[in-house]
Amino acid sequence: AIQFFHHHPFFNGLLEGLRQLRVPNLEPVQFWPQYIEALRAACDAEGGVLVVHGLQQSADWQEIAFVPASQRSSALAQRIRAQLPAAAEACKREESVILEDGDARICAVRVQTGTDDQRCLALLCLGDADAERARNGVAALRLLSDLPVNYQLYRATAGEISRSEQFTGVLDLLAVINGQSRFLSAAMTLCNELAARHRCEHVSLGWLQDGYARVQAI
Repeated sequence: AIQFFHHHPFFNGLLEGLRQLRVPNLEPVQFWPQYIEALRAACDAEGGVLVVHGLQQSADWQEIAFVPASQRSSALAQRIRAQLPAAAEACKREESVILEDGDARICAVRVQTGTDDQRCLALLCLGDADAERARNGVAALRLLSDLPVNYQLYRATAGEISRSEQFTGVLDLLAVINGQSRFLSAAMTLCNELAARHRCEHVSLGWLQDGYARVQAI
């Protein structure tokens, strides 16, 4: 795999695209367009579309990203979308397929998302690529087909870690407050701890009574 990509004519651009997919806190609305762009760079395609089935109650395939975005309504986009039924049927049995549409070859690969009740496909048009280039393109797509699984696992793990850290922080704060024997000292401790932990310039604690907030500690 490393040797294949090392000799890729767009190796540096491909690496940059893959690096952007590993940015922390990357939201799905950013991940999917960048992912299909990385696939397009990997096989030097003219354009590509990412579709998912089972995202909602609808039985239809839903498009979640297209590159280049400026050609979403172009003849190229229509040519790629026209191959979706054949690609979907072929990818039920195989991980990938090469389809021919006149003088153009379109590669399709089953994308792994880690969700059993969803199917995801990437279709990319290689134009008038010869058979060898099409095979190399499919090989590149298959090597990158599991990136969404890793992304989903990363998001799930990061979310669990964040929730665990928040829970631990609350317990630590309660332990500090419970160590105080008087209300005023406990209130002042709460304000100081919140200010220190969240880098606040000002923290106040008060009671809401008769429509007014009566400050108890600052």
